[in-house]
Amino acid sequence: MLLLRKIISLFVGIEILFTSAFAGGYNSAYEMPESKAGSCGGYVDVFTGTGGIPWTCGMLSPAATVPFGCVRPGPDTSAANGLYLFKTNTSGYYYEHRHILGFSYGRLSGTGIRDYGMFRVTPDINKSGADSPSVHAFSHERETGYPGYYAVYLPGATVLAEMTATSHTGYQRYTFLSGKDASIYIDAASCLSSGTTENAEISVDRDSKTVTASVTVKGGFSDRFGGLPVYYYAEFDRDLTSSDTSGSAVRLHFGDIRNKPLTLRAGISFVSAENAKENLYAEAESKDFDTVRNDAVNLWEDRLSSIKVNGGDSVKRNFYTSLYHTMIMPTDFTDSDGSYKGFDKETHTADGFIYRTDMSLWDTARNAHALYTLIAGDVQNDCLQSLLLMADQGGVLPRWPMGEGYTGSMFGNPANLVFTESYLKGIENIDYGKALDYMVKSAKTSGNREDREFLELYNEYGYIPEDKVADESRNYSVSRVLEYCWEDAATSVLAGKLGNSEIENEFGKMSQRWKNIWDPSAKYFRAKNSDGSFAALTPHITAFYDDIFGTSFSDPYCEGSAR
Repeated sequence: MLLLRKIISLFVGIEILFTSAFAGGYNSAYEMPESKAGSCGGYVDVFTGTGGIPWTCGMLSPAATVPFGCVRPGPDTSAANGLYLFKTNTSGYYYEHRHILGFSYGRLSGTGIRDYGMFRVTPDINKSGADSPSVHAFSHERETGYPGYYAVYLPGATVLAEMTATSHTGYQRYTFLSGKDASIYIDAASCLSSGTTENAEISVDRDSKTVTASVTVKGGFSDRFGGLPVYYYAEFDRDLTSSDTSGSAVRLHFGDIRNKPLTLRAGISFVSAENAKENLYAEAESKDFDTVRNDAVNLWEDRLSSIKVNGGDSVKRNFYTSLYHTMIMPTDFTDSDGSYKGFDKETHTADGFIYRTDMSLWDTARNAHALYTLIAGDVQNDCLQSLLLMADQGGVLPRWPMGEGYTGSMFGNPANLVFTESYLKGIENIDYGKALDYMVKSAKTSGNREDREFLELYNEYGYIPEDKVADESRNYSVSRVLEYCWEDAATSVLAGKLGNSEIENEFGKMSQRWKNIWDPSAKYFRAKNSDGSFAALTPHITAFYDDIFGTSFSDPYCEGSAR
């Protein structure tokens, strides 16, 4: 293990050394804006979880956003010259990087998969329309952020870039310190590393000072359901000297605007271009950057202050930073007129609630959703109604819904846990009878991404025999059993509460199958073969080591080990 840590540290060190060598100089005299964070938000460190050892990075971003919002405008980083050497951070930002590609409007938070990254904006000086956007060196000394706000100084363009947001609009303000021709490059075909895009279009109306664009994003998740169409409508507040459109990108030239801030405000929709425009007007009206930032700060303060803690500054920093990160997703997928794109790819209207997606249920069922029942019941209610609609439109409850489709990520039926937890905590106005029907269906069907794998074997043996699935990479034979048992227990409890004793008893018995893989002598849950013997045990080797070295010691366990 010590050797492994040294190898990983070496990789990180090489990337840092390589990228720093091309970082260039900085304007050491430039002063970053003072924080406007609230009393709770002032304790939040938005850079926590954005760096560290690859594969075990927190996969977070300092991008500006509002609680449980839709857009997250922020920096997309890279090594020198736009290189991305190996998996570091799936949110588009990695603290050890020293270069910024630009500022896109969307990203997932805390996940193992990259997605979104659309409509990236890159500021520049003295660039022609045919020039590619610069890859800007930057320093963390000239970077700041707090809930609802992000800023960085880019010395290569002598520009301060600032971000803030409403739920569906991203505000970007660029203050150029040079008298050279200032421009911004908007790429409709951008995406986070390893993703692709299709059908990218962009156009400029100089008279109205607007940009419209659309694209189908095909990231690590969205590609699994055929791609995610996104629409963009933006307004800028300064006259153009010229503009150049090249394929799916446009460069807007503003000439000498030194010390005259340029604001670009954009509405995003997953329904239509018209809705993107309406989202901008409905949420931002004629608000300037500072007003929107202050509104975002206040929204965060309302959410963060739902829990008050005593203790010193370090305690409060840890607590409020963690609480902040639980409130970035699930995503508000509902436009200002109530419309949203469902799992059947049709447009629907959410009546009396906000349709939400981007729910990492396999993870969040364990803690975040339980927390929402206590401090964000409105969001939990939204999620439950959304999950039922997803099942109505797609056939089954999802376990990792993203955008407008099933991703099939991870395994099991974690939505079962969320519904039972919510019932027990008193979340009302939910059709729990319908939820129970879907929970039972999920446990008894297989053959698609959202149901139970190895179901016939599981029912035949009461566990998943390791020798029967050994040829399956990452078979998770132990972890699946534990997940299924936990979820069946939740189904049993909800059935009992709803007066259905037949399902209560049936699933109560199924939930005890964990005993079939418990080894009392070793005191571990262990993989078991079809003849009843336990398979080999390597309790100290986790699945992460298998990922790195291409071994399979921990195939029975997901993201962990027997220990």
